[in-house]
Amino acid sequence: MFRFLTPVLVCLSLFSAAANAQSVQTLFERGMEAGNAGDYTRAFELVRQAAEGGHAPAQYTLGSMYSFGQGVEPSKGEAMIWFERAASQDHPLALYNLGLYYDLGIGVAQDRTRALEWYRRGAAAGEPQAAYNAGHMMLTAEGVARDTAEGLRLIEQSADAGTADAEVSLGYIFEVGYGVSKDPAKALDYYARAERNNLGGAGDKRLALASSVLEEGIALELDGHGADALRLQDLACRYGQFYACYNAGRLRFQGRLVPRDVDGALESLRVACGRLLDVACRMSAVAALSAADATPADREHSSFYLGQLCQARDPRACHNLAVISMSPAFGTPDPDAAMKLLARSCIELDFFVSCEPYYAIYNSSLPQPSAGSASGMSILEEGVLAILSVAARGVSALSATGSYSSGAYGGYSAFSPPSTTTYTAYSPADKANFSNFMDSVRYPTVQCRPGNPYC
Repeated sequence: MFRFLTPVLVCLSLFSAAANAQSVQTLFERGMEAGNAGDYTRAFELVRQAAEGGHAPAQYTLGSMYSFGQGVEPSKGEAMIWFERAASQDHPLALYNLGLYYDLGIGVAQDRTRALEWYRRGAAAGEPQAAYNAGHMMLTAEGVARDTAEGLRLIEQSADAGTADAEVSLGYIFEVGYGVSKDPAKALDYYARAERNNLGGAGDKRLALASSVLEEGIALELDGHGADALRLQDLACRYGQFYACYNAGRLRFQGRLVPRDVDGALESLRVACGRLLDVACRMSAVAALSAADATPADREHSSFYLGQLCQARDPRACHNLAVISMSPAFGTPDPDAAMKLLARSCIELDFFVSCEPYYAIYNSSLPQPSAGSASGMSILEEGVLAILSVAARGVSALSATGSYSSGAYGGYSAFSPPSTTTYTAYSPADKANFSNFMDSVRYPTVQCRPGNPYC
């Protein structure tokens, strides 16, 4: 009989532990319900019982109640006791709060080394704010030894969990090369992520950097570096600088510094035109004439937009309307309509480019033998369309040929392409300026100090 005694005791012990766990969980839940209902006195008693029963979330909550004086007289010392008990069970927020207490000297002497230890334990337990604070301290050597790689890893861990402060910090870090190589693409992505998380000021940082990237792209284009210029214009376009979308489309459409790509140009120009940029709408209307990927909506836009411009006595628009009149992609070819448009462009508006196709259509209208073709057009009609299309290509950029657009942003930004330049020296002024920069992003009422290089 005695050999069955130990298993029975073990079963009873396990049952007791399970019952106790269920009991303290129930106490904690009832305490939270009371607190949410505003009855902090009852909430405190119930949470205290659960905390004394070893329930880690209750221990953390009790520490918070002591910290803020909810249902009890505030006591930072008592708060630390309960945070430490919860932290012994690796409760993430308790670990973070202990880091914060030592970091700021709340109820204890300030000790950045111990703060970092608690923050790193909190980060390991999955608390993203602890990861951000630890990473920030290590990256800027704020009272602790600098560890750039580990600091960056921890801030990235926090950003991956959706912490907006970490995201905007990484945007800044990659924008200026703060301990890392400059990378505007990563910087823009992090600014955009912080903006999506509703961090005030992040959108301004995104647009300002996108505008700087646009300006650098223009400088590269002026120096003849077409591929690099296009890469930066595409990047700025992707992050909301819509004048960059126009510039990217223009580079592809003109085909001077990069291979001509009408379909790619039309894709970028659509975006810019959608933001009511007239110069982009003008160019997209022409690009749709020869783009293989042009949609019915693109062709409708071309007909309407060029029609408006032709009525306003723009000879290039009249010429391109003639292309539309002869193009099977826009319907049945209409040589009579094309000839009238070309006559206006050539004779009335003195646009000599339209004269050759005008006389070609006129000659084709005279009695002569005709031969069919695979397209259903006569050989002469195909020849006229070829003449028109070549001419249209020559004037396709309309009045925008050779122009660079940076929108309403005045002056040239000193932004430089990605490099291996890093900041390695940190001073108290650096840290103060960085903190001022972060506060200006977080809080609408905080302004950057005059001369702050980070703003």
